[in-house]
Amino acid sequence: MTEKEIRTIKKYYTRPVTAAAYLCTGLLSMFIWIFLDMIRSVVFHLSGSCMEVAYVAIAILLIYMVLFLFQGVSVIWGVRRKKWEVIQEKAHTYLSYTDRSAEVLAANTAIAAGRLMSRSGDDRVKTAGDISTAVGGLIGLHAIVSILFEIRKSAKRIADALGMKLPSVKLRVAVIILVPLVLQLAVATPYYVQAVRESREGAARAAVVLEKLEQVFEASCDRAYADDPMEYYKDYGYRVTGYLEHEDNDTESYLSATVNNDGVVEEITYSLDIDVNASKEDNIAQAKADLARLNQALRSADVPFLSPNLGEEHTLREDFIALFQQNSYYENCRSYYDEEGLFIGYYTESQEDYNDYSSSYIYMTVEPPEEEG
Repeated sequence: MTEKEIRTIKKYYTRPVTAAAYLCTGLLSMFIWIFLDMIRSVVFHLSGSCMEVAYVAIAILLIYMVLFLFQGVSVIWGVRRKKWEVIQEKAHTYLSYTDRSAEVLAANTAIAAGRLMSRSGDDRVKTAGDISTAVGGLIGLHAIVSILFEIRKSAKRIADALGMKLPSVKLRVAVIILVPLVLQLAVATPYYVQAVRESREGAARAAVVLEKLEQVFEASCDRAYADDPMEYYKDYGYRVTGYLEHEDNDTESYLSATVNNDGVVEEITYSLDIDVNASKEDNIAQAKADLARLNQALRSADVPFLSPNLGEEHTLREDFIALFQQNSYYENCRSYYDEEGLFIGYYTESQEDYNDYSSSYIYMTVEPPEEEG
């Protein structure tokens, strides 16, 4: 064997593996991007997508697909040339290959059918066409990889017949796999570091406002509870709640304020207990008294509000009171005041389902008005 022929045998032994590694890793890079994007959203609570990582993943996919095609085609066409026949003759090893024409035909048929269906005006047919095209592509890739590994087996048999030592491809495959992962992590890591810093800063801003509100609620209400942003970060905000306990039963009314990571109160909710065994007039009077006490506690707090209406005096509207009075205790009702960012509703259960574990209450939310939201 000449030195050139020995190099050819080694090339046909190693390239099928590296070509398959380029193909699989190129496709895997897209899944790595999706996984890193999931970490960005779930762990670091960042919205949107990191396009820099996406660009790197797409670049890796394109480069690796080119390398896969180059190495794969060079091997497949190489074994068709005269020099490979000469090598087999010198090694006295004549090998046959599996006929892949049916597999190639199936791939081409699926792709052609998919393209035809993609022209349909029916979305379901278009989706089926996309699936057919993808399946055809996978069948085609499987055929190419199968051919490459048959050629690799041939190269190994020839090398064994000649007593030739073949090189290991483990290190090359490891590099092919690790390079995209390292590149994508290198691009994504600065965003993760920035997200951690921003989340800590946001949690610290929220903690200051939550502490102020909790102190006010503890002084003005019967008890209070606040989330701890330093213990668990929430991108949607934290809640601090003040409770009013009613001495005659186990129920209670409460006020809850939502504080965002800018340290600003962005939503207020009230829950006013209703006793279905008392008269409507007594319930309205109690609800008004509870609301006035809770609202006074809120307005006494020196904290920033996302909109001025959040920190203003909040009362039950007369039209809602009339609606509540004309219905029974076992009928839900609600009123919307979108221009004022206000919602008031009464929630209960049907008389048939009402039991000792049931509850009835007026629920009131105050948000920035629509034009400000």
